Amino acid sequence: MKAFGIVEHVYVLDSTQNGFRVVYVTTDPVTDARLDEIRHRPAIQTAFTTLQRDAPMYFGGSLLYTDIYDFAAFAKRYDADPDIRMHNIFVMGSHKMGLYIGPNPNIRNPACRMDMGTEQDNLYLNSHDIYYRLTKDRRIYRYWKCRAPYYISLTEEWFSHFSEDERLY
Repeated sequence: MKAFGIVEHVYVLDSTQNGFRVVYVTTDPVTDARLDEIRHRPAIQTAFTTLQRDAPMYFGGSLLYTDIYDFAAFAKRYDADPDIRMHNIFVMGSHKMGLYIGPNPNIRNPACRMDMGTEQDNLYLNSHDIYYRLTKDRRIYRYWKCRAPYYISLTEEWFSHFSEDERLY
């Protein structure tokens, strides 16, 4: 039986524990044995560790206000193996995630907190965004588990993209 496999969730955080979670998957469907072999390749593990070390330094020591697309462009430099690719990048850290919750004049009763279990309204990119939308005129910012028309925007928006009535529990 073959399926795409999650290779690893790599947490790239600064000293304040804010940053990004990068989800790596296999490029093609693989068996469980092949997935295990890919996960343990030294070059892949080295690339993950190096990305975690280098990113905070590259962005001046703090990832709190680092744009997710700028981070994606940087993280692509650490693509270490043709058998894996970045599937998603999510914002991580309570302070950074908290930037995306707050009053929204277009939503009645906007969400006032982020549930860390569902991560509803968390900013993220999918693989198409990561590999094909890096120029500023093509960027789409995505908000996890939010409904149209608020689930995407052409600019990074620091406010809620769903109402308390739409909250997932």
